[in-house]
Amino acid sequence: MYKLFTWCTSLSQKISDDNGTEHLHDFYERYFTKTNVCSTIFFLGIAIAAVIALLYYFGICNHVFKLAKRWSWLCALVVVFGVTLSVTIPTIVGHYDKIDANKSTGIFGSANNTTDYLKEEVYKGADDETMNMIDDVADIFRNQFLPKGETNVTRDNLPWKMGIANGCYAMVVFIGLSFAFKRHTKHGSSIPL
Repeated sequence: MYKLFTWCTSLSQKISDDNGTEHLHDFYERYFTKTNVCSTIFFLGIAIAAVIALLYYFGICNHVFKLAKRWSWLCALVVVFGVTLSVTIPTIVGHYDKIDANKSTGIFGSANNTTDYLKEEVYKGADDETMNMIDDVADIFRNQFLPKGETNVTRDNLPWKMGIANGCYAMVVFIGLSFAFKRHTKHGSSIPL
């Protein structure tokens, strides 16, 4: 499923090369290709689009004639995008627990798992310098996704790009469902077209 997001983001580049830092691509690859994060966010976007389409067509368009207009449909489309974006980014990034790394989720939990994998499977029995290098790369990976200052904006814009792409996918699903649902409403048969 990660290929849904490679055409519009730098994900394929980050998975395929090191960008000058040895093993950084291992962290990207293990999170975005070995876990179900991409399918999770994609299906969350579809679910959000479906719920809002159901509410709009079978709630608003069946009961409130004044709101069964194209402008309200456009508002619902914007809501689909906004909700999908606001759910996708935290799902990708997750939560970072400084005290207990095992309680970290998302990218941070994956960084811990990848560090353990590299130390225990790939470089088992390696010298301390190699183990420290793996820890340093894990810190670089984690720090890219920690918020800058007091804001929730991460240093790496990959979660934002994936969120925007997922929001666009959700809007396409909403538009498709609009054409499927509009025939079954009292006042929404001409919305969107």
